[in-house]
Amino acid sequence: MKRNTTVREVTQAEFMRMVGIKLRQVAILRDNGLPFSKRAGHVYMPMPEAFRWYISWRIDHRPGRPPSPSSMDEAKKRLESAKAELAELELAERRRDLIRVEDHKALLADAFARVASKLRNMPHRVATQVTGKTVSDRKQEATRIVDDIYQELHGADDIPEAPQ
Repeated sequence: MKRNTTVREVTQAEFMRMVGIKLRQVAILRDNGLPFSKRAGHVYMPMPEAFRWYISWRIDHRPGRPPSPSSMDEAKKRLESAKAELAELELAERRRDLIRVEDHKALLADAFARVASKLRNMPHRVATQVTGKTVSDRKQEATRIVDDIYQELHGADDIPEAPQ
């Protein structure tokens, strides 16, 4: 079977649609060696060469997989670098400069629960405290109550101290 060796060019926009990527990703790929040419202010990709390059690049740069090492020394350097990064992350966590995602989610859940509780209680507070005769008076009183709730939330007086 004879392979089609005809080279045709597609615009950058056509290439983006073909492979399903955004403009920023194309710029990164071009910086990494994606074949392209510029004419009259437009960018063109040679096909099928650009497509083959993109597929090869995607295989080598799958998420969670570093590029294949070209030598044992390079692999050892990457391993040492990864160990150093891990040690730095562990140190930052111990110094409390870094927070785990699970801990952050728990803190956010607590904060949102506080806000939800205050908002659920708001109709009762408004109903028991707003006594103005006119709509304007009641609106002004309700606004004061909402401002009080905002100040309570902003002051964060009910947030427990983080464990040491």
